[in-house]
Amino acid sequence: MVSEVERATAQGEVYYSEGNIEAALIAWQAVLPLAPNDAQLLANIERAQRILDKVKTLKQGDPNENR
Repeated sequence: MVSEVERATAQGEVYYSEGNIEAALIAWQAVLPLAPNDAQLLANIERAQRILDKVKTLKQGDPNENR
């Protein structure tokens, strides 16, 4: 039987591969309390958060860009 953590991890990976990073992050964070020491889950969350942070920075633009 597949655990809730495994199911959410797999669903998050589908979202991630489709480019839906926010949905992936939500799926992974939802089960983090069930497996707070799961190395793969933690790595997925960190990777997704890093990408979202980079996208946010790019959307804000470089303040030195028009100099």
